[in-house]
This record gives sequence, structure tokens and C-alpha cells, in this order.
Amino acid sequence: MLAIAARPIGLVVNLSLAGPADPLLNDLIQEGVRQGTVFVGAAPSVGSANDFPSSAAGVLGVDAAESSTGHIAQRLYAPGRDILTLTPDGHYDFVSGSSFATAHVTGAVALLLARNAKLTTPAIRTLLTETAGQMSTQAGARTSINACAALAAMANSGLCKLSPQAAEHREASAPRRF
Repeated sequence: MLAIAARPIGLVVNLSLAGPADPLLNDLIQEGVRQGTVFVGAAPSVGSANDFPSSAAGVLGVDAAESSTGHIAQRLYAPGRDILTLTPDGHYDFVSGSSFATAHVTGAVALLLARNAKLTTPAIRTLLTETAGQMSTQAGARTSINACAALAAMANSGLCKLSPQAAEHREASAPRRF
């Protein structure tokens, strides 16, 4: 019998789902949290602080920054309205919801873990909260995570720099002013 005792480091799981608490999924989440896995869970559209999976212990709860239900202190916020994505049959469409904001945060968490695989969930929450910025929405300015600022903070750089390729692309695609 082979027993694996290695603790996973730097793993992130996206829980872009919502619903009533599920005992089996909750047990799996708690075991993953115990082993160091970071879970990012979507908040329900009804705006309650106690909904599964975003309210499960150890889960980074996420809602769309544009949410009209008001911001809840323990949640992270990211763009979640009119997100361009793939849809069935190879098409593209714009979609909205906390699941898409959760995917945004999951990607940011993966970037942070790529820089430091030993970051804990509380450290990630603090880093993303302290480096959050403002984004414009139809309802006014809303707080949203800022992956670039979080990475810059980890590097002790206060600057979000574009790579030479990204700067060149930005310049080439910028509208011309005459």
C-alpha cells in the first residue's frame, strides 16, 4: 500500500457554483483547506453573507463588483458584468454574475501562488483586499481586486509595469488623436 503524505502547496480551486450547503462538498473543502488548498467560491445572487460555498470556512467568497446587493466586508470583489466568454457551439457572448468574478479572482490567486506557493488563504485575502482599487460601473465607483497591484506589493515594487510587448500592443491599438 502506497501512502502519500505530501501536503499540496500552491493549489487553487474555483467553486463557481452556488446553492444550499452540501455536507459532502463541505467536508471535501475542509480537508482541502486543512492540506493548504485555496478555495475561491462564488457568492449567490441574492446577496446573503451565509450562502454556500462562499460562506464555507476557509473559502475566499467572491461577488461581482457591480453587484446591486451591496458589499459585504468579508468578500472579495472583481468585474462580473458583461464578461466576454466562450459559449456552446464555439460562439462568444457577454455574460454576467458572481461566477465570472470568481474566475477572475481565481486567476489572480493562481498568479500570486505562482510567485509564492506557500501563501495562506488569509494572507491572500489580506493582500487582495489591501491592494484593491476602484473601478467604474453604471452604479458608480466600486471596489475590485487589482492583480497587478497585489503582485507589485509582493515584489515590494509599488509599480505595475507593462511588459515591452504589452506596451507596444497598447501603443499600436490606442486611438489616434489629431
